[in-house]
Amino acid sequence: MKNEWMLEQKADLKNIGHYETIYTLANGYAGLRGTPGFLFYEGKPGFYPAGVYNNTPVFGSELVNLPSFINYSVKVDGEKITAGMVDSLKYSLDMRAGVLVIEAVVRGQKGRKTAIREERFLHSEKKETGTMRTEITPLNYNGNIYISCALDVNAAVTDVRGEKIHHLEKISDDISKNGVYLETETTHTKINIGQFVRLKPASVKTETRVFLRDDAAVSSFESAVYEGRPVVFDIFSSVFHSGKSGELRRKSERAVIDAEKAGFARLQKEHADVLKKIWKTRDIII
Repeated sequence: MKNEWMLEQKADLKNIGHYETIYTLANGYAGLRGTPGFLFYEGKPGFYPAGVYNNTPVFGSELVNLPSFINYSVKVDGEKITAGMVDSLKYSLDMRAGVLVIEAVVRGQKGRKTAIREERFLHSEKKETGTMRTEITPLNYNGNIYISCALDVNAAVTDVRGEKIHHLEKISDDISKNGVYLETETTHTKINIGQFVRLKPASVKTETRVFLRDDAAVSSFESAVYEGRPVVFDIFSSVFHSGKSGELRRKSERAVIDAEKAGFARLQKEHADVLKKIWKTRDIII
């Protein structure tokens, strides 16, 4: 039986911006474009919390594109997965549950094939919280993978008629056992934003390394991988703004600690339960 609430498409990387727009998630507080996380720097990503705006030379003012928690990279035995390796890419948006799934199969230079599956949502009640679960599955090899997730100030840009506009300046960054923290400020409107991210391996026992690099706060881990056995990891994130520096750090870190404690499955159920109540009085006809 066809699920009328499910929107599915095979994607063409030549028109990736089209799919990123169609498969944008939003929860009333933030909007997140449907960029595949592992192709973050090769797409047109966007993460736009409400109330964070800045001046532009063209439009007067606009929402600011913030560093995004979906920004991660994958290396297989030292070879970074890029857009040129993608054999197939598919989007699946469950509009009733408010969950986006992106699935890809990539082929490396040595013929190694890897399946990647991302599942993400912006929590419909804990609106400052965003979460993504990713599965990396070697299809025809054994080896090692390296996963790196970054809150990157330089990746948060707006393209206005071919001109790259940087709306943010880094105020501070920090690392802790709970993850990485980045605080920024808009260049003209002087709005402070605090973001915290936790990268957590879910299927393998390995340590997550956290460190600061240039204008990025980075989390990473590496693991042996085996044919047909997925490596699963979760990314928990939060974003707060318009508060004092210490307060932003405290709120954002606390939200991520609570999200990790709840776990991906429980957060997703909470998210879906809120939407179920909404759909009792609303409908979508396509």
